[in-house]
Amino acid sequence: RAVEQMASAGELIARAGVEIAAAVEALPGGLQAFAPSGGALPLDAISGMSEPMAIARDLIADAQALVAAIPSSGLIDPVDDAYAELSGRVEQAHRASESAAALTEALPAFLGADGPKRYFFGSVNLAELRGSGGFLGAYTILTVDQGRLSFGEFHPIQDLPEVPPSELEPPNADYATRYNRFGGAGKWVNANMTPDGPSAAVALERAYEHVTGDVMDGVVLADPFAFAALLKIAGPTQVPDVGAVNAGNVVDLLSNRAYSEFEDEDVRKRVLGAVAAATLEGFLAEGGGDPARTVRALGEAAAGGHLLLHSTDPDVQAALETVGVAGRLLDPDGDYLAVIINNAAQNKVDYYADRTVRYEAHIHPDGRAVAVAEVELVNHAPSAGVPKRVIGSNRGDELNSGDNLSNVMIYCARTCEPTGFERSDQNDPVAYTEKELGHPVLMSEIRLPSGASEWMRAGWEVEDAWTVEGTAGTYRFTFQGQPTIRPTVLELSIHIPEGMQVTDHSDGIQIDGRVARWSGETSGIASFWVTWDDPEPEGFGARIGEILRRPVVRFGD
Repeated sequence: RAVEQMASAGELIARAGVEIAAAVEALPGGLQAFAPSGGALPLDAISGMSEPMAIARDLIADAQALVAAIPSSGLIDPVDDAYAELSGRVEQAHRASESAAALTEALPAFLGADGPKRYFFGSVNLAELRGSGGFLGAYTILTVDQGRLSFGEFHPIQDLPEVPPSELEPPNADYATRYNRFGGAGKWVNANMTPDGPSAAVALERAYEHVTGDVMDGVVLADPFAFAALLKIAGPTQVPDVGAVNAGNVVDLLSNRAYSEFEDEDVRKRVLGAVAAATLEGFLAEGGGDPARTVRALGEAAAGGHLLLHSTDPDVQAALETVGVAGRLLDPDGDYLAVIINNAAQNKVDYYADRTVRYEAHIHPDGRAVAVAEVELVNHAPSAGVPKRVIGSNRGDELNSGDNLSNVMIYCARTCEPTGFERSDQNDPVAYTEKELGHPVLMSEIRLPSGASEWMRAGWEVEDAWTVEGTAGTYRFTFQGQPTIRPTVLELSIHIPEGMQVTDHSDGIQIDGRVARWSGETSGIASFWVTWDDPEPEGFGARIGEILRRPVVRFGD
């Protein structure tokens, strides 16, 4: 029965592939139809794929339902191995098909297929971190009409007058509670302190309408890594007063080097605008070389949180969230962790910061996970030889040159209950517990001099952290990273219940007895899972599988 259902699922996925391939073949030029042409994005080709992608999505959803109905325990080894591989592939295909269907349905409207759209475009700098990106230093209006994109003049964000938070409707009650004390939406440079991209975008839209009277169709926030993704496609571009800008030097230029080369802020903002305009122009002109490569490059930028999109159209916004380019604070099944930093030093020292996150979860038979999250920060900033705007104390207080001051926020699953907190600096072990969009948040401020390091550690219990499937159990963990200049290092340890043994796990996990471990650099969203079972049923399946793999003995041999 399991083999029959897997075969049926495979047939459905094959039909989905045929549907997509036939639709692409019918386009003029095939895949090349998705390349920019004449300085515009191909709205007709994208719209033409909407119905085939929706059909493929539904077929793959049916395949996933068939696979999900197969009992995951009691299968003999050859079938169990095939089931495990197919389950992973079907889940990936389902996510991809959902995103593709949502994108082809919503992107034309976002790109002005029904008339011009105007978006508040903010350029953010990850050298000074904010919850949903970086410091919003410059803005312009991005106009999109029939797939054609054009920037207005870039201005320093300080050109916009600040507004008392009491005069603006907050995106949600938690936003007002947590961020109005820092100026909220009315203080432009702090409007995106929240890690929830849609909340930050709504705050910016309402504040911009309040001070200018102009109603925006949405918000686009991009950091230098988003420009690097476009330059990977377009190749180097020449920018006046700068020279050649390419994918390898644009992040360093915009995040750090520009502060030494262009001390005048207005000049620096004009340079930023020139880089952005030249990059976009080059992409629209040269993006026709390899559409698949273009999709991969932009997908990597979006997955890393380097490009956030928001639309005031609810249907388009829902699609952007499905695709994963909205920066939504997640609420996934199972266990969850997000580590978010807001720079409180008013400098660009996060350019030199390293971050390591360690998470150790002990799985209990009653469905709980008892976990400890540790965050270690290291400040490699120099104390001299770099402009004050980068390493100086721009708050007018006791901070020294090269010091970093970080507001560290640790988010856990909505079902978690904090149980403890400690810091390496025992003189200042204070942490505050608040909530944002249902997630408990532990928050503490860390001051790091040049060359120093410090850690903070939080403990909690998570209810319903894993699911039961027959005699087996599955624990799922989602880490929602924050885009940073230097990638975050994640070290994950999962201890399964006593008497159980690991039977399957996500890619990259190493098994050491009852402990599953993963370590590596990560940005954006990283998901992991581990399945375990009682070894006796597993042993029975292994023995049956061994018998089936023996050579057939024929009479007369």
